[in-house]
Amino acid sequence: MHTDDELAALARAHLPADVAERWLPLCRPAVGLVPLRAGDVLTTVAGHLGGEPALPDDVPWPVTGDGRPLYHLATVDCAAVGLPARGRMVFFVDEALFDDDPDDADDADDDGPPAAEAARLVHVPAGTPVRPRATPARGNAYERTRLGARPGSTAPAADHPLVRREFGDAATAPGHPLHALAFARALASAGGEAEHRVGGHPSPLRRSVAYDVGGDPLAWQQLAQFDRSDPGIAWHGDDGVLLHWLIRADDLAAARFDRAVLTLRRPYRSVG
Repeated sequence: MHTDDELAALARAHLPADVAERWLPLCRPAVGLVPLRAGDVLTTVAGHLGGEPALPDDVPWPVTGDGRPLYHLATVDCAAVGLPARGRMVFFVDEALFDDDPDDADDADDDGPPAAEAARLVHVPAGTPVRPRATPARGNAYERTRLGARPGSTAPAADHPLVRREFGDAATAPGHPLHALAFARALASAGGEAEHRVGGHPSPLRRSVAYDVGGDPLAWQQLAQFDRSDPGIAWHGDDGVLLHWLIRADDLAAARFDRAVLTLRRPYRSVG
């Protein structure tokens, strides 16, 4: 992610002045989730990828419809990342979505929301008694990686509904300044870090995820994103997928995390 100042400098260097001044207010703050190095005592601890989740006794381990345990993807402290709710978000996902063999999944190359049973987001309110929960026997687990919180700013994709509302459909045309190759390259230069984040705009990959979930795309915002291209994480299966949890603003304010929806973006696969 970039800082506000970096995005402002990039916009003013690569866009016409009037376009830059209309585009910059569309950027959104986010909190990057960065793996913490040993001995780092300055970065706020935001949670962890993998490892054992801590759950209340009355919350069963989430499973798919045929009883396969979901994988614990991450646990994130709401306060550490500036969310209005308090407590922790515990993310689970079905790793069959990322199988290396596309023959094992009918729609392995499709973007968009998977079946509802393929993901679960559990909110554990602050003060709730919990205990560490071991991964069930039929499940698999990631190694635990501590995450720190790093505030930043994110830019909308050129086809994001906010951009289309501000600039009209012309913003999606190849000749529009927002599609300039130099501008796109500058936006992509975010230090080479994996794009795990809470809030902000989704990392762009082909088309905006706001159109995936139905209804008014302006009603949805990103709750969290996890990037399987992170080379420092021992992911299982296909490593090139972006996972986006989207939520409506009123549901976020009311801590109705069960209404969040997972959608995916996959890189193009080579065939042959």
